[in-house]
Amino acid sequence: MSTIPPSSSLLVSDENFLHDVIVNALRAGATDAAVVGSETRALSTSVRNGALQDVQHAEDASITLTAFVNKRKATLRGNHFSRAAIAELIDCAVRMATTAPEDAYCGLAPRDLVFNG
Repeated sequence: MSTIPPSSSLLVSDENFLHDVIVNALRAGATDAAVVGSETRALSTSVRNGALQDVQHAEDASITLTAFVNKRKATLRGNHFSRAAIAELIDCAVRMATTAPEDAYCGLAPRDLVFNG
């Protein structure tokens, strides 16, 4: 692996980290790859008859990798950011894509059709 940084939920918004995931997927045999980083925080409060009933807090960070191998694809989601876990996610996605059935419409849109605003 190249420069994938150590474990942190902040990685999902790190453009360099996400770029490295794609680069490593291509090195592993994907013909194209897409990755989405997601970080969610939620706070829920319940009040009943004027009294605090419940307070819940939740956090989640994950990446979703779609690996394309010609006209085949596989999508995996992971929430462990160690080097080993990211390497395994990439390896599994590429291996799964090679065994997926072919789809004539599978693939990323051509660059000239993608809006860059």
